[in-house]
Amino acid sequence: MIRKLLPENHILLAIDQHIDFSFVEEETRDLYSLHHGRPAYAPEQLLRVLFLAYFYNLSDVRVAEELRYNLLYRAFAHFSLDDDTP
Repeated sequence: MIRKLLPENHILLAIDQHIDFSFVEEETRDLYSLHHGRPAYAPEQLLRVLFLAYFYNLSDVRVAEELRYNLLYRAFAHFSLDDDTP
């Protein structure tokens, strides 16, 4: 749904289509438990958030703030409109 609202030619959408961030799921599989602690964010989503912070030179606080209202960042990090963000 969010994708329909975004410019088709934005660099983040091109990066999303051409770079596979899913490798981090396999690399971190043994570090997460479904039965202990609070539910965690998906490792791929967190990697995407770190990418946004690096790409745009954002602090942790600023990238968290941007994820709350920036639809482009939410879409890139694979958060829906209903998802809580870090």
